[in-house]
Amino acid sequence: MFDRIRQFRGVVVLTLGVACALIAHAVALVVVPDVIGKNLDRAENMLIANGLYLTKISFEMYEGTPNRVLEQKPKAGKSVEPGTGVALVVSRPPRGSCENIKVFEPKEDRKWKVGTAHRILWTVGDDCCDEVSITLWEDDELVRTIDSSTDNDGEYEWDIPRRLDPGTYRIRVACDANHDGLSNEFRVKGRR
Repeated sequence: MFDRIRQFRGVVVLTLGVACALIAHAVALVVVPDVIGKNLDRAENMLIANGLYLTKISFEMYEGTPNRVLEQKPKAGKSVEPGTGVALVVSRPPRGSCENIKVFEPKEDRKWKVGTAHRILWTVGDDCCDEVSITLWEDDELVRTIDSSTDNDGEYEWDIPRRLDPGTYRIRVACDANHDGLSNEFRVKGRR
């Protein structure tokens, strides 16, 4: 019998004393779908359906429809390992337009743990405001202000406080009373 078995990037290393054997096994690759021109939600669903995930979203002002994928990396048609992250560039309304805010991270049924950091992601037209407030809600009750004034750049890194009670929450990103967005419900779990 082998006294040690290790796996690294699809290669299994079996050792018995000083002798070792390398056994490579094939990893079934998946093809990156073409999500150019798709709305952001549809693009993410297509990636997930192909065993991939959305790793980064950048925004670029664009005269066309907002929240459409303009670029992707890796490119469509490339064969990659399952679980590979895909970065997207998404259209944002040009200056002067003001869309309602859409909070798309956290997604519905996400489970985040206290004491960890997570990205809150949203979209909004640039001229609505330069800064937004981010608040945490449980049912219709304000639980806490995450940040009362942060850049309206569509992304915020939130360190979930260790003292936050486990529960089901929503995040509100607000520019003003007429331009705000609420996330889907997500869960915060205690550390275990």
